[in-house]
Formats: sequence, structure tokens, C-alpha cells
Amino acid sequence: MGSRDWTTLFGWTLLVVLVYPLLTILIAEWSRRIDEGSRAPWRPLRVVQTLLLPSLAIWLVVDRLADLPSETLLVKLVDTAFGIAVLATLLVLAQSGVSFIAARSRTPRLLFDIALSIMVVIGATVIISTVWGFSLTSLLSAIGVGSVVMGLALQGVIGGMVSGVLLLSARQFKIGDWLRVGTTTGRVIQVDWRSVTLQVLPRDEKLVLHSAGLATGSFSVFPADQPTSVSTTVTIGYNHSPDGVRAMLLEAARGVPDLVGREGAACGVTEYGQSGIRYSVSLAIRDPGKAEAALDELLSRIWYVSQRHDILLVQPRDPGTNLPRHGQTPEERADMLAATGAFGRPASALMGIAEAARLQRWRAGEILLRQGENVNAIFVVLRGELAVFVRSAAKRVELGSLASGQLFAIREAFRDAASPVEVVASEETEILWVPTEAMQALLDNDPALATDLEAVLDTHVQALSSIGSALSASPVRTPAA
Repeated sequence: MGSRDWTTLFGWTLLVVLVYPLLTILIAEWSRRIDEGSRAPWRPLRVVQTLLLPSLAIWLVVDRLADLPSETLLVKLVDTAFGIAVLATLLVLAQSGVSFIAARSRTPRLLFDIALSIMVVIGATVIISTVWGFSLTSLLSAIGVGSVVMGLALQGVIGGMVSGVLLLSARQFKIGDWLRVGTTTGRVIQVDWRSVTLQVLPRDEKLVLHSAGLATGSFSVFPADQPTSVSTTVTIGYNHSPDGVRAMLLEAARGVPDLVGREGAACGVTEYGQSGIRYSVSLAIRDPGKAEAALDELLSRIWYVSQRHDILLVQPRDPGTNLPRHGQTPEERADMLAATGAFGRPASALMGIAEAARLQRWRAGEILLRQGENVNAIFVVLRGELAVFVRSAAKRVELGSLASGQLFAIREAFRDAASPVEVVASEETEILWVPTEAMQALLDNDPALATDLEAVLDTHVQALSSIGSALSASPVRTPAA
């Protein structure tokens, strides 16, 4: 062996004996010094340290120092292993770069994964053709034919994948946004090239939609940080003024939960039709997932509020006739008052307040009277239950409840002053709303009833004072006769 061969042999030996251990120690020390908060270089270094350098050392020993023939099976296996180690190292480096770019790019991650897969196929083809002597042309032809066969067999899957890639590429929505597909609305909790997973409220169930179906269909997007709008139309007859109807509809709309402030409700006239005037009511909802529930709440509230405003939602066929309604006449209302036993008087003695009273229906959860609002009436409970609360800066205290046959009255009602309590319907409740003027007239003509009412007022004022000395009134609970 010539001097040049010994020099080459000495160079390879120096690489294996000295350079390889030195590089291993340097990489290990470098990895140890990497800050815990910055782990990005750790995986490539691990691959270089544990895979590339050992395979390189084995390849040098077998292929260069041992000087075995290239046709030997051991040499081919070592060459293949070294080629796989190089390909794996390049793949890890590429994945690190892809992760960095994908985090700052609008390009779908799936495209990068496809590019990495193509790189693996090309690398494997080069290793097979170089080490094992297979014809590169034959390999490429086989891969091409196999791709065509697989493409024909999996054309549905591939088509769905392409549709999913196009959907993701558009970036029309992200995790946390809300999608409305048909009649279903849900929050996006997972997105990939194959499917989109929605969380549907209020049942809190998961709905999986194929990306291909979304890509070819239509859907609505509601960004997570923006409110959504829902609307409905109501037709009401010409015998009710537009101003009165708008006030009624806004009263119903502003009681819907999750509105974006008081201005989250709007109402307007949209059309004059044959059966009446058409009004549009729209709501701005903070949470798009509650849009359908908000619309249901609005429509339910409109029925109750319209009853209290004597506005008919159903038009009679003959405009000159009125639909029969429960408690429409003073005689009916007087009978209702007498039946409660709250006053201990016959219906004939209650005609004065019955003529001024109004029958009202309230839905469970509706607030009849807010704390701080002026009160100028008393409530007689015909059916259902009312809860009475007092609010402070820290909490809300329930004072009691009023069942059928009981009445709500506070001293402030006779002074047209602010209410110190809040009254809420615990369930669907029917009351007779009696103006304080009519009630005062009854008390003036019936000193015995006035004395009884005054005694009850004083008793409950003391009970309310025990909760807060700043409050000076309380509800009255009159037992049925």
C-alpha cells in the first residue's frame, strides 16, 4: 500500500478515534447548556448525537477502514443505514423549519407534511438505486404506476383531502369561532384536513363535519370576539299604533339575556301588508352559540309582553270583532279579586279597583318590578308565584315569596317613590295589576281594610329594617280569607 493509501487510512482513523468522540462531547455539552425555555434546537441535536454520528463512525469503519468490497451484504446494509440516518437528520431539520414557518404563515400545515413526505420518497429512491443498484428509471416508473392505481382506488379520499386543504388554505375561520351549518350552530374546537369538530350548545355535544362537505357547501362564520345578530318578524294589526307596538317589542327584546348592552335590541316597521303591519326585531348577542336560544326567548317574551299591553298577535277574520280574552271585563276581574280572598270582600265591593285593574301574565324569570324603579301599583297574585328580593352591593337576599291569593304592596306605591325591593316571577304567573289611585279609593271608603293594611305594612317594615336600615318598605303578604 502506497504512502497516499496510508495517509488516507490515517485520516479516516483520526476521524473515528478523535473527531467522533470530540464532536459527541461538544454536542452533549451544548445540549446541556440550552436554556429550558428555548427547546427548538434540542431535537435536531439529539438526532445528530445519537443517530448521525454513530452511523457515520460505523460507515467509516466498515466502508473505509475495513476496505471491504462494495458488493458485500454487510457494506450494503451499512451504506443503507447511513443513508437512512442522513435522511432522518435532514427530515428532522426540515420539520423544525416547517414548524417555525407554519407558526408564522397562513399556509396549511398539511402542505408542509406533503412536501416532507415527497422528500422521504425521493431520499428512499436515491438510497435504493445507489446502494442496491436498482434502476432509478424503473423505480420512478413503478412509483408512478402505483400512484395512478392508488389515485383511482382512493379518488374519494384524495378528493376529500384536496377539498380539506383548500378549506384550510382559505383560513375563513379558526378555533374558537362559531359556524352555522344549516340550522346547527357550534363553536369550532378542532380543525384538520379531514374534518371540523363543533361544540354544539346547549346540549354540549360534539358534531364532526367533513371538510369536503364544508368546502363544497355554504356556512356562516361568527368570529369569537364579535357579537352575532339574530332577527325575526312579527305582524300586528292596524288597530295598534306603530309607536305602541315598537315600545312593546323593545320591552320584550331588552329582557333577553346576553344582549350587547341596552342598544343590543332594535325594532322597526318593514312593510304594510294585507293582514297588518310587519315589524322586524333584531338582537345583538354576545355569544353566537346562544343565538337560537335568544330568539326562542324573544318570541316567548313577545307573547307575554303583548298580553300586558293589550296588543293582539292574532287578528280576527272580521276586523270589527274582538277576540274573547280571559279577564277582559270588570265583572270578571272583580270575581277574580274576590276569589283570591286577599281583601275579604265580595265582588260587588271590589268593582272600583276591578275597573282600573289590568290582567297581566309574566313568564318565569321576568322582573315585574326592579329595585330603584318608581312603583305606583299593587299586584294581586291569581296564579303562580312571585319572589321578593332586596339587593345590596355584595349580594341579593330573598325576603319571601307570594303565592296565589296573596298581594304585593309597599308603602312607596302610595307615594309614587322608588321601590326598595325587586319582584320576580318564580314561575309562569298571572296577576291583577291595580293602580294605587284605585286602591287608595277603596281604602278611603273602607276604614277597616285600611287599618288592617296599615298594620301589616308596619309589621313588614320592621322585618325589612332588620336587613338594612336604609330600606323603608316591604312586601305585604295577606292570607286568603
